[in-house]
Amino acid sequence: MKLTVIVPVYNELKTILQAIKDVDKITIPDKEVIVIDNCSTDGTRELLRAQKEVGYRVIYNERNLVCGTFVVGLKAAQGEYLYVHHSDLEYDPTDALTMLKVAEEGGYDLVLGSRLQNDRRSKWEIIKERPAYLASIICTWLINRWYGKSFTDIIGTRLYRTASVKKVPITTTTQGFDFEHVSRMCRMGYKIAEVPIAYKARSSKEGKKVKPWHMLNALFAMFRVRIFG
Repeated sequence: MKLTVIVPVYNELKTILQAIKDVDKITIPDKEVIVIDNCSTDGTRELLRAQKEVGYRVIYNERNLVCGTFVVGLKAAQGEYLYVHHSDLEYDPTDALTMLKVAEEGGYDLVLGSRLQNDRRSKWEIIKERPAYLASIICTWLINRWYGKSFTDIIGTRLYRTASVKKVPITTTTQGFDFEHVSRMCRMGYKIAEVPIAYKARSSKEGKKVKPWHMLNALFAMFRVRIFG
């Protein structure tokens, strides 16, 4: 199987069905779709259970695993590559096609989707619009400095070579997970590329769950990898 698409969801009653439908835009016939409900409490869980004759698998977490939901999907993945398709509709799933092409042609273990490569605004303009992005800017700078990289955005959407990512130790399941994971892959010497992607941010009023103070979890996870390996 070529590709596993993981669709993690937590309390996205208004968007989850559209997010699943959008996976059809990833025009790869040899793919599987795994939806993981992270113990939603807003009716998302019940909505998923009510669907009939679906072409995807649903895993229902018995408790909220925060970012540990990725680990659940990783264990179930059978595809050669793994793509994370967020259920908040902020990302264009067709970017997965470009990311997969880059991964296959370049032999990459991880392809990062950068929200900033095509954004001509200054970082301060972006932070003013999306304060939580301050964490990404600081943490991306640290990874570049520590591991000799030149990334612009380490926590946009991502596409992995499944066999490679399954070898990466995972100890953090809080909001610092993404930063720890990329840090470990850099430290382990995996081949990583970055490509521009489309991105349409939503506000906290629209359901955005990331907050500026989540940066503390990210920094702690990154420093732990840097110091203790």
